[in-house]
Amino acid sequence: MRINASDDILSCKYASTRSTAVLVWKCLNDAAPRYLADLCVPAHSVHGRQQLRSTASGSLLVPRSRTATGQRSFAINGPRTWKSLPADLRTPDTTLCSFKRHLNAHQFQQYSTLLLAGGLSAVRPAPL
Repeated sequence: MRINASDDILSCKYASTRSTAVLVWKCLNDAAPRYLADLCVPAHSVHGRQQLRSTASGSLLVPRSRTATGQRSFAINGPRTWKSLPADLRTPDTTLCSFKRHLNAHQFQQYSTLLLAGGLSAVRPAPL
């Protein structure tokens, strides 16, 4: 069986999001190189932001970029991906294995919701 091109694109999007989220988790838990960890700045550690609601939810500071290339960099895409995750996934006390398991479950739920809503075409046999 073959999956449609739109399904392939979506699965690539989920794989990219998953790998970025796992790398951010590693940065926040001192399991990534320091040069990457320095790009993931918790919002509560920035002076003047301690009273914002984003500090309680475990958000990261997302720097601004003026170019499209900058938008794709890990410095911006990593914190943005982290911010897009549900709050229960962003808890600091999870292990990497547990984080990956919950992330996969979350992404599967999103994918199946899209599939049931008719946003994606059903799986069909490959052409001969």
